[in-house]
Parts: sequence; structure tokens; C-alpha cells
Amino acid sequence: QEDHAARAIQAALLCAQEVAQLNAELAREAAGAPRLSVRIGIATGEVIVGNCGSSDRTDYTAIGDEVNLASRLEGANKFFGTRILASRATWESLGDAPACGRLLGEVQVVGKNEPIGVWSVLTDLPGGEGGDSLEQAERAFADFTRAVDLYAKREFAGAAELFEGFLQRFPGDKASELYLKLCREYQANPPAADWTPVIRLTEK
Repeated sequence: QEDHAARAIQAALLCAQEVAQLNAELAREAAGAPRLSVRIGIATGEVIVGNCGSSDRTDYTAIGDEVNLASRLEGANKFFGTRILASRATWESLGDAPACGRLLGEVQVVGKNEPIGVWSVLTDLPGGEGGDSLEQAERAFADFTRAVDLYAKREFAGAAELFEGFLQRFPGDKASELYLKLCREYQANPPAADWTPVIRLTEK
């Protein structure tokens, strides 16, 4: 499918919607029902898909570097407090397909030597549904992406201001809190000349 990236993003959003609906049903059926959650990682690249194994046992599966990356991105959601993460290759493959997301920056996941650009996909609209809410969320996400760019350029004061604004729109956003803390630390103690903006993860 030529629009594979858009289909993957849409499938992830539909999964998130189904989980939200299921949680609402469980809450109606029983007080104090546990809330279910799902984390999704999406990567784009060449993989091997088919029956893999030996003559004794085979499984239909997908294997390859991008499969491993998608798995690592699924786990990275815990670090950033997000639910859907996509690699830069996936995001750039969307073309004109509608999607609301923000750049989380360059991230080095466990098992990878090179950092990759990671995007977070919006799953819930703050402040209710509707076009105005979506437009506001898109502006906020654009500001966050701009803040990450400023952070990478060592413009920590300007980045901190934008991260603070994002937190006003999305209170408790873990990624904003992380970057804001780093910005303040680097404002007080500027990093060395060989500093890079890569966020290094230590857990899968």
C-alpha cells in the first residue's frame, strides 16, 4: 500500500479510540473498574514478512531492524508519557494525510547506536471535541516542535518559554516537563561545546 504510513497512524488512533470506549463501558458497569491502556510504536522501513522458522516449527511474523525499532518506540511511550510514537521516517511518509503530532526530538533507544527523530501522535483533544479544539491543539503541537528545534540550537530560554506555554495547554505533560527541566539546567550551567540534544533512553 503506497499510503502505508497513513494507514498505520490511523490504525493506531482507532486502537486508542477502542480502548477509550472500552474503559467508558467498564466504568459504567462497575465502580472502580481498572482502566486499560495501550502503547503503540510505529516505524517505517524494509522488513521480512512471512513464515519464519524451521521444518519443525514456523510462525507467520515480521522480522527486521524496523520491527525492533517499533518495539523500542512502544516502550519509549512510558518515558515520554505518550501513547503513540512514530519514527521520523513514518511521519515524513504521511504526505498530505491528516494527522496531528509533535516532534519529541532526537532519541537514542536501547540497542541502537544512532539517534532517530521521534514524533508523538495526538490521541485525545483537550477541552472537548470540535474544530476549534483541534486547531488549538495543532497550534500547541507546532509550538512544541518549534521548542524542540530551539532546544537543539541551544536557545534554551526561548525553548523554555514555549514548553511552559505547552504545559498550560496540556497540564502534566511529561515530555514538556522533561524538556523544561533540561532547559533550566542548561540555562544555569551551559553544556559543553560537544553537547548534542539527543535524549538517551536506558530502558526498553
